Amino acid sequence: MAATDSQITVAAARWAEEGSYLREFVSKHRLPAVVKIIKGQYGGLGVPTLPSPGLQSTALLVSAGKRQKIIAQAVKIKEGRRLVCVGPRLVVPDTYAGYFELLSEEGRAVRCIESVAELARRRPEEGCLVRETIRGVQAKTETNGSVTPEGARTIPAGEILVPTGDATLPGSKGRYLKCLDSKGDTILLGMEQRGKFSALAREDNISGVHTAKNLLSKRLPLTVRLVHGTAPRGLKSPN
Repeated sequence: MAATDSQITVAAARWAEEGSYLREFVSKHRLPAVVKIIKGQYGGLGVPTLPSPGLQSTALLVSAGKRQKIIAQAVKIKEGRRLVCVGPRLVVPDTYAGYFELLSEEGRAVRCIESVAELARRRPEEGCLVRETIRGVQAKTETNGSVTPEGARTIPAGEILVPTGDATLPGSKGRYLKCLDSKGDTILLGMEQRGKFSALAREDNISGVHTAKNLLSKRLPLTVRLVHGTAPRGLKSPN
């Protein structure tokens, strides 16, 4: 059987006599580079042992670019302002797909938008995060600007909506707020509906919900609450 390019590369490699930690290696050597792991393991990489004979001890290191990360500590707020650490420290990458809200020293957040009518009045330019599941109508916008309903739609918590204007439906006396969802579909919400929404904050805003990348533009440390997103490992509750 012919050897693969990777097998030929590994066979031709000449290993250094002394090992170094990964952080030291990448700071001293150019990438990509073929390396041999002599201690420890991560995922499927490491020194093969009796309990884990399938570990791969050789790897190709390549640069994935630089990323910023937030070092965070889960806390509980007790007796008004006292912060109590809970669990281990966490690392949140700037690409984390979740949203946070800033908290005051007392652990309070800015009030959410609590109705469709209020959302229509405020109409946040960046859009809003749906905080609680809400029912709406999926619709199609015709070339003449009219709106045709296509059926009921459940908008789950975590969806992003961008309000674009008011709308009416043929044969209905009700008024609707027309929005675009994350896929570009038109969604109608009745003006009389209750709901829970938060505006997407800009970098210079305090109110609203923030991405991890947005938080990095602010002066740290900050106390925040995760309002939507997968809770990091080791954190039992996003609150």
